[in-house]
Amino acid sequence: MRFLKEERGATAVFVAISLLMIMGFAALAIDSGLGFNERRQDQAAADAAVMAGALEFYNTPDEIINQVVAYSYENVESPPAAVGDWKVEFQNCVDPNRLDPVAGIVNTFVPLTDALGNVYDCISVADGAYLRVKLPITEVDTTFGKILGVDTIATDAAAIARIAPDGGGADIIPLAIPANAGSGSNCIRTGPGGTSQPPCDGPANGNFFMVDAPLKGNDDLGTTRTCTGSKSARFNSNLAVGFDHPVFPHQPAAPLFIDECDEEEPPNQLWTASGNGIDLRDALISNQTFTANGNSSRFQDTPFGTINLDDKGPIYPLDNRPLWAFLTPTDGSTCDASTYAALPTADDQNARLDACIGSAAGVIFSSDISNSPRYGFVPRWEESGWPNGTSSPRTIANFEPVFLNALYFNCSAGGCGLVFTPGEFPDGDTLCDGPPCKKLNNLSQMSAFIIPEALVPASARFDAGPNGNLLFNESWLYR
Repeated sequence: MRFLKEERGATAVFVAISLLMIMGFAALAIDSGLGFNERRQDQAAADAAVMAGALEFYNTPDEIINQVVAYSYENVESPPAAVGDWKVEFQNCVDPNRLDPVAGIVNTFVPLTDALGNVYDCISVADGAYLRVKLPITEVDTTFGKILGVDTIATDAAAIARIAPDGGGADIIPLAIPANAGSGSNCIRTGPGGTSQPPCDGPANGNFFMVDAPLKGNDDLGTTRTCTGSKSARFNSNLAVGFDHPVFPHQPAAPLFIDECDEEEPPNQLWTASGNGIDLRDALISNQTFTANGNSSRFQDTPFGTINLDDKGPIYPLDNRPLWAFLTPTDGSTCDASTYAALPTADDQNARLDACIGSAAGVIFSSDISNSPRYGFVPRWEESGWPNGTSSPRTIANFEPVFLNALYFNCSAGGCGLVFTPGEFPDGDTLCDGPPCKKLNNLSQMSAFIIPEALVPASARFDAGPNGNLLFNESWLYR
């Protein structure tokens, strides 16, 4: 066969075009595979980084940032030469999607700022319960893609950790204090059967300092979802083991959301509640259980010494470690625990504690206080008063540490049948309203010490995080 001269070299052109197409398909297959692999590695790095940062959630922003940077650097496929360089990449990183709302969040994510003033747009927190991490852009060198003019493929990834309660430790107690309550010894609960026995100043009508919050159901705490019906079951469980879901202080200009079972927004208001001393007594001292996993009454769940309370037959071994036993100074001052045992009465001990709390400027209590069933957090309202005899919402300004102290049983205008103050009598003693011992029908009132947060160590504080976060039941589950 003979070819025309003009057709010579046509095959070479077709071969060249075919090779270019083959190289293009190779670039698509191989280089895209490299890009997808880098993307998977980036996502794994973002997941590891956000979990590591969440574990530091109640430390300083610098500690959160350092953990995020370190873990992402260790897990990303193509890191910079050094961790310090990666930290600079984070400083220059921009996260345009961090303002996007996440289910259950009202406020947007707020970038963290370190002690030097560097703003980390790609490491941000929201509502005290979420941490978001977006990795800086990483670039993968191509192989065949260079033939097509594509030298690198850019990838990044983002992840969010939600911090959820996991039980144990200091918790939120369903009692509250008004805006104008001072520190030191306070009447944390009284009622129409109360008596004028300091710090309580006599009978009071109204809601008696109680709070009604739903039980949303928490497998880790053993609570069962209870949203309607008698508030006694909800109150008893909340007092015995603490709230089973997070609630939050109200931020300035933020919307208000009442704590209800089906409220998806972070609640910052709680219902007040009327009630009686039977509810209070059962949750604090009885032999009942209050959750599906058998949690006992609050004062029976203690690692410390106990005293026996005789309720005309039933014996309740109750926590007997007083607040002064957690004091750490050893200088013979009013805050030296060794000076309390010699005081003649519990009233004298309480007065000295008031003087100590009023004069102290720094940490005076040990971290062991978090293990006491008497220690927890109560909401302080933005409002100064309580509604009188009706249930209505009150707004949470913040949460403050309290130590539940004296219990006043069977009170009337003439006084109380039995007053139990921890530490007044030795461990193992038996107390009763008698002789003979009488039925403790009603826990008429209760006192508590409101403790300024600066006086307890960081591990026992409510606000230990970067965004006004809630230390909820002390330990957390990171998801």
